[in-house]
Amino acid sequence: MRALQEKQVEAFRDNGAIVAANAVSDDVLRQLREVFSNWVEESRAHDAPYGKICDGRPRFDLDDDHAPDHPSLRRVASPTDVSDVYAAVAFDSPMTDMACDLLGPDVRFHHAKVNSKLPRTKTVVKWHQDFPFDPHSNDDTLTALLFLDDVTEENGPLMIAPGSHRGPLLSHFQNGVFTGAVSDAAAAGFEK
Repeated sequence: MRALQEKQVEAFRDNGAIVAANAVSDDVLRQLREVFSNWVEESRAHDAPYGKICDGRPRFDLDDDHAPDHPSLRRVASPTDVSDVYAAVAFDSPMTDMACDLLGPDVRFHHAKVNSKLPRTKTVVKWHQDFPFDPHSNDDTLTALLFLDDVTEENGPLMIAPGSHRGPLLSHFQNGVFTGAVSDAAAAGFEK
């Protein structure tokens, strides 16, 4: 049985993104929040990125405004390696079924991470395209985002430039340095 309606699949093809409800149950969402909350509490004891994933990079990335009384846990790399509930959502959930509806039955998992914008932290994610971060030999890839909290205008919502998935791919290098963001001129075009 399909998890998405045909009109959602068509909207994804046209816009490059959709919003889909009920990707996980309320109980699973509660568990995901609880695990993340525990990671935030654990981060209070650290003053620099910590923990290691298989390639040696830190698992827990802290922003430079992080402090024990003001946690700023910015990212958790490979949460599926250290949390059963995060693994279950990635590998066997309605969200997984939705990915299959969009790409077909033979999907492969590439990686997972938790990006966080905790209250009163300065975490900023600039305009970018996901593909340049993990280029593939084909373009039938997608990023599935699962929001653990309500997203509002006040708490820094994700913005999407509909149709930008059709190209062109924009440089994420500025003055010869990889910045993870498109140029200010390109960003201004997205904001129109």
